[in-house]
Amino acid sequence: KDVMFSELPLSAHEEREILSKLDSFNPLLILLNVGGMLPSLSTYSSRCKYNMYRVFSTVTFLSYIPLIVMQMMGIYKYSGNLMLVTVIIFQLAAYFDGMVNMAYFIYNRKRLLNTFYLLENKFTPFMKKVGITEKQTEIIGRNKKFESIISIVAMAAFLADMCTWCVLPSIVRYFAYLREEERVDDDDEIKEHFEYFILTMWLPEKATLFPYYEMLHIFQFLSVWGVVANYAAGKLIAVSLFYHLSNQFRILSTAIEDIDFLCNADPRKNENKLLEMVRLNSTTYNTKLSSTSLNRKDLRERKDSATKFSVTQTQNTGGQVDTSTDKPTTVFATDFVFVPTDEDCGGEITYLTHCIRYHQALLK
Repeated sequence: KDVMFSELPLSAHEEREILSKLDSFNPLLILLNVGGMLPSLSTYSSRCKYNMYRVFSTVTFLSYIPLIVMQMMGIYKYSGNLMLVTVIIFQLAAYFDGMVNMAYFIYNRKRLLNTFYLLENKFTPFMKKVGITEKQTEIIGRNKKFESIISIVAMAAFLADMCTWCVLPSIVRYFAYLREEERVDDDDEIKEHFEYFILTMWLPEKATLFPYYEMLHIFQFLSVWGVVANYAAGKLIAVSLFYHLSNQFRILSTAIEDIDFLCNADPRKNENKLLEMVRLNSTTYNTKLSSTSLNRKDLRERKDSATKFSVTQTQNTGGQVDTSTDKPTTVFATDFVFVPTDEDCGGEITYLTHCIRYHQALLK
């Protein structure tokens, strides 16, 4: 295999290397393969296969040109028939769209593959620093499933288009031949049967007769194959890229939602910190307070910022503790300004920093 690969051009080597690393976007490449825009991974196994695929791409692309010319001639010939002219204009729009798509994807083939590769791998280092792995795996799995389904649907739609647009006219033609509806006489020669052809365009004389009909039909079939495949592949790529990017944003939002779970895994530890800060701050507002006792249960039951905490004070007079004057001192939670230190929330700050960097990478 190494000998076979060594015979390929350098650009083909680079394309094969990127293709071998793709995972999520693999189902999307089928329409690119059949449309002549991107060789499959197996095509790179030998120089012969690679050259044959290049011939297929070239013939498909060049087949657009004469058919576009023949359709323009059809507009001139049938200018008095509004319905036929409208049909031809629609066909020309589809042909120009397919031709531009094919030229763009072939010329920027390596850039397209790099885009796929970057979307699959660029955000992996950011994902490893945030979120829960199980949730990320679930989201990525749903993304792969969606891309597989949409690729199957697109391929089925492509085959359905080819059957109705390309195969059905030939069936109609041969049924008519079997019923002997096509008799070669002077009146029939000037009759044009557009229902036998894939495209409405200018037709040469005796276009419905053997072997002219078969040659023209094969030529049209090959050209329309490329147009439909390129059109479907272009739309499929756009949808898949946006969906893949939206999944990255979904992973990021899930990671932000999980910050409490990941950074505050020990709520008792955080509760102890809050109790300590309440005791320290209470001395600022009550200088006579020498010792305080705060019930943990009260703290848990009073979570609102305006909730009162009951603090029992014990006065110390003359070196003796006077327990008879114990009075509850009411302190508002709003009186305490809890200012976390770097040690208290260092994990949260680091985690949010990773989330922000992840978001910035997505925006780029």
